[in-house]
Amino acid sequence: MKTKETNPVGRVTPCAPSDATENMSGARGATRPTIADGARGATRPASFLKAPRTWLVTAALLATVAGVFVARTAFARIGLNTINPVPRVSDQGRHLTVTGPLAFTAGEAAYLRVTVTQRATGAVAEGDAVLSGTGTTNQWQVQATTQGKAVFAPGPARAVALAVTTTRGETTDANQWLADITLVNE
Repeated sequence: MKTKETNPVGRVTPCAPSDATENMSGARGATRPTIADGARGATRPASFLKAPRTWLVTAALLATVAGVFVARTAFARIGLNTINPVPRVSDQGRHLTVTGPLAFTAGEAAYLRVTVTQRATGAVAEGDAVLSGTGTTNQWQVQATTQGKAVFAPGPARAVALAVTTTRGETTDANQWLADITLVNE
């Protein structure tokens, strides 16, 4: 038997294959790897090397599932948003009914603010609403009231909406969008 050598780091390394070898044993052509321990002369199945992998896979799976639940609020987002293109004008041009879809995460609350302007008349209207998230598309409706003396007339206008979503008092998303609209009398 060969003697052991010391490597540059100072560790003893085996020099002969008999000090640490992998043997194959089994019956009827089936083999099962074993590891021979030269110091003790005993053999043990190599399957013990696979046990840590099983625990590692289980731990990784649990961490992934836990991460999905924890990260839900990190990825909470306002999905679908737009403003329906034909709002209704009422009360001699002083009130507008503006509608549209808004999709955001279930359990969240959304504060929605809408501003409508019309260049031809100089009219400005504002309104707001608070919505509860269902995880599906919510249809919102805002009653916007003119600011100042100018009133709206049927025709082209522009609407801007701002939505801010919250969960347990913490803001999760904010999004703003703009749409060209055509006002019609009610």
